[in-house]
Amino acid sequence: AQAEEQWTNRGVRASLETVIRLWEQMLGANPSDHHLLTRLSRAHYFLGDTHQRLAGETDAMLQTFEKGVELGERALMALSTDFASRVKGGEKVEQAVTVIPKEGQESLYWYATNLGKFAVAKGFTTTLFYKDRIFAVMQRVLDIDEKFYHAAPHRYFGAFYAKAPSFAGGDLEKSKVHFDRALALDADFLGTKVLYAEYYAP
Repeated sequence: AQAEEQWTNRGVRASLETVIRLWEQMLGANPSDHHLLTRLSRAHYFLGDTHQRLAGETDAMLQTFEKGVELGERALMALSTDFASRVKGGEKVEQAVTVIPKEGQESLYWYATNLGKFAVAKGFTTTLFYKDRIFAVMQRVLDIDEKFYHAAPHRYFGAFYAKAPSFAGGDLEKSKVHFDRALALDADFLGTKVLYAEYYAP
């Protein structure tokens, strides 16, 4: 109950850090709780992208995003034994991700967003290295439900196709299709409009 109360005030850094501490304590008692792992992955994303990024704490932000990726992957492993066995057997995440059921959509999304922010912060080479993995994970999110989190998968692909160079799959026409679809599904979500203006409009 204390964690839920603090989560509603996550715009305050101290509240968010309290949430993370409490959820980590809870996770210690049940390390395979994929719901809790997913919530922690999201909390780390918020900490890195909101508080640490705006404070200029680049090194700490990178570590936070890495932790978010780890928690997201653990959530997927806990949710699907098929996915876990494939990845542990050497199959790439971008190939194994197709077996994740609809219950794993949220885990997939926060895994991919943490990885994407980490890659962008590290630089262009790292972004190219993880591009196919993030793309495949987000495609699975889209396949499960295009309306998830204010049309998040369309928002992602809108930004991806706008900012990627043509040799890496960039395509402004596809970008516009996804951004317009995201706005058609949820016209009031400001994040979509911000990304549309930031990546497509120029």
